[in-house]
Amino acid sequence: MPAILGALFVETKRAVLEKTLPGEPLPWLTGAIAAFLVGLLSLVVLKKALLGRRLSWFSYYCWALGGISLLFVLI
Repeated sequence: MPAILGALFVETKRAVLEKTLPGEPLPWLTGAIAAFLVGLLSLVVLKKALLGRRLSWFSYYCWALGGISLLFVLI
C-alpha cells in the first residue's frame, strides 16, 4: 500500500506541475481516492478469506462487485 500511495502523490505532483490534469481536479482526485479505498477493502476481504480458507466467499464478492460495475457502466 505504501507504494500505491507514493505513486499517487508522485503522479499528482507531476500532473499539477505539468498542468496536465484531465479537466477539473476534484473528480480526478475523488476517483483516485475511491479506487484506493475499494482496493484496500478488497485486500482486507481477501486476507480474511485466505486466513479462513474461504475463497468461495471472496469469489461471490468479486462477482457481485463486477456485476455492479457492469450495471453502472451500462446505465
